[in-house]
Order: sequence, then C-alpha cells, then structure tokens
Amino acid sequence: TFFFHQHVVSILQLRQDEDTVWYDIIDSLPHKETLLRGPSDKPLSGQQPAARIRCLDAEALRTALQWHACSVFSAQDAEFIDSHEWNENLAQKDPRVFQAFIWSEA
Repeated sequence: TFFFHQHVVSILQLRQDEDTVWYDIIDSLPHKETLLRGPSDKPLSGQQPAARIRCLDAEALRTALQWHACSVFSAQDAEFIDSHEWNENLAQKDPRVFQAFIWSEA
C-alpha cells in the first residue's frame, strides 16, 4: 500500500500457482484520468468511484504503475519533473515522492 497524491493505492499479489503471480492495483479514489478508456470519456466504472487494475505479470505491474503515476500528475507537476532531476534535498516539494507501507503475515 502506498500514499500518493493525497490518497491510498494498494497492490495485491494473487498467486495462481507456483510459477504464476498476478497483481491487482486498487485505487479507492482514482482521478478521472485513471478511469478513462483511451479517447472515450466513458469511465471504466460508472457507479463505483474506484479502480481495480489486474496485471498478469511483473512487467504489466510496472507499466500500470508508471501509467497510474503519470495519470495523476498535473501540468505543474510535469513542469517541475521536466525541469528538476531527482534530488533528495527537494523531496518535500517533488511530486514523484510517495510513502509506502508493507504488511506481511508473521
């Protein structure tokens, strides 16, 4: 689970068998851009303000997370990112920063 741009997004690992793992990205308060299907203005979920994205492998998860992060950046965020290389001293202002929380069974 991570906190990114004022809301929580979770990643669930779904083990199908010994060699197959799927991942679900769950965003309980997605931005409008997250719910859109390409050029259409029709959201993926008309009644529930949530998004659940299934990724069938780790590469799909990586791609979906990159897309998800970029979908929440404003024009001002993009301008900051384009004009500043990563610098830990600017982490308080950098829109790329997120907090992560990891739970596991004992």
